[in-house]
Amino acid sequence: MAVIGEINALRAGVVAMQDPPEGISKKELSGMNPILLLQGPPKNYLGSVRDPQEKDITPGSWYFRPEKGLLVYKARFPHDIPFTQEPTRKLQFALESPGRLSVKSERRILACGPNICLTSQ
Repeated sequence: MAVIGEINALRAGVVAMQDPPEGISKKELSGMNPILLLQGPPKNYLGSVRDPQEKDITPGSWYFRPEKGLLVYKARFPHDIPFTQEPTRKLQFALESPGRLSVKSERRILACGPNICLTSQ
């Protein structure tokens, strides 16, 4: 699936989620790995990576930074996507509680459900 397709699947997962995934409380949703909202991870998903070294991450890969609660896509080429300010090779996504988001935030809200929002940084 193309990058925008994966992003749209994440957005749909947020909107469709009525209850947290099994074993996760509502409080734990913020910072949870967004990949858990998909039916399965992308083929190029590396899993959780602590303290990633950019040179070690293959372009075209997705990975999750658990210490920051960020899902990252390292692109092969710059992407000019509507929610980015300029073409970028690195897209970052997080799940956040709707009550913790502010209008002045640098994060862009991509989708919100009753319990959680998907944001881009």
